[in-house]
Amino acid sequence: MNGQVLLVVVLSLACFALLGWALVLRRRPPEVRTVTKEIVRIKEVPVVQIKEVIKEVEVIREVVKEVPVPVYTSAAIVSEPEIALGPNEYLTEPQALPDVPDAVHDTVFDGARFGGVVVRAASIRGDLARRDARLRRQSTAIALLSRFGPPVLLSVVAAGDPRGARSQVGAAQVCRSVQVKISDRAYGIDAAWTAVQQGDTAAGTELTELLREVTLALRDSLTLTAQGRNQPESAVATELTGVLSRLGDMRDRPHLAFGVGASPVLRVTAGTDFEEVFRPATAVGDVPRLPQRHDLVSWQTFTTAPGETVIACTAGTAEYLRRDQVRERLAELWSDDEPPGPAAFLSQLGAGHQAYPDDRTAVAVWNGAGD
Repeated sequence: MNGQVLLVVVLSLACFALLGWALVLRRRPPEVRTVTKEIVRIKEVPVVQIKEVIKEVEVIREVVKEVPVPVYTSAAIVSEPEIALGPNEYLTEPQALPDVPDAVHDTVFDGARFGGVVVRAASIRGDLARRDARLRRQSTAIALLSRFGPPVLLSVVAAGDPRGARSQVGAAQVCRSVQVKISDRAYGIDAAWTAVQQGDTAAGTELTELLREVTLALRDSLTLTAQGRNQPESAVATELTGVLSRLGDMRDRPHLAFGVGASPVLRVTAGTDFEEVFRPATAVGDVPRLPQRHDLVSWQTFTTAPGETVIACTAGTAEYLRRDQVRERLAELWSDDEPPGPAAFLSQLGAGHQAYPDDRTAVAVWNGAGD
């Protein structure tokens, strides 16, 4: 009996002890955790250092002012009166940059060789345009048309109307586009050309119609270009003259010249003058130009013997080539057995003893002894 009482007393004491600990833990405040954050201080750069850099930039600007580059706006170019060049005012390089829409390069040149056939092309801005920051309004291009049989070399020159606000665009565009328009009609043009060479007079009418399709397509392209610039068709007006030259191993090489405007095709033989073999038909009055007079396309077939050279050029360039000193010098250079390189051809076309105000553009095709 005493043992049971003792057990009850011990258990009661244990329960009171556990209850006391529970009360103590409940009243104990919760543990507080602290979080530390690193504070990064950015050191400010003294204002004095920035001022020193600005002073260095100002020194550079002063150096640039010592060599001013003349830039003219399109309004200034139109309003300035044209002052003729002096007899010794020959410019070997451009002086001023035109600040106008759709600007083109001062000079372009190209070249290729197909066996015995060598072609060189160049277009140079005139001395007056170089001095007065005016654009080169003439253009040129050469291309291989493989859809003909045998393939043909296409050589083209274009002269934009000096009065056209965007005629440099028209000249460059027709030089690029005409190769596509002719290539699309290669089969028909090739067949009609061959028939004409064989004496088929009816084929001449067919050839004229095919070439009118080419110039009609060029008219549509130029019209869209003018509309895209909010300009009339006359703003992109340009002349066009092209020559198709058959490639391959042959002695007398056939050529087909065509065009709209007044730009001729010349032939140079050893020790002779520049002979005109083609000039597009002209209307009464003003010179016909694309896109307005696309219907006035004309053509002419001819051949060259080994050693002869064909030159497609703008009307102003033909006048330049007929100057006494220029004619004698270039007739001798361009009738050599070995044609000049592209850069040399450019130099020969651009060199002169007196200033020439207009652009000069020409493509020369040498007929070698054989391919």
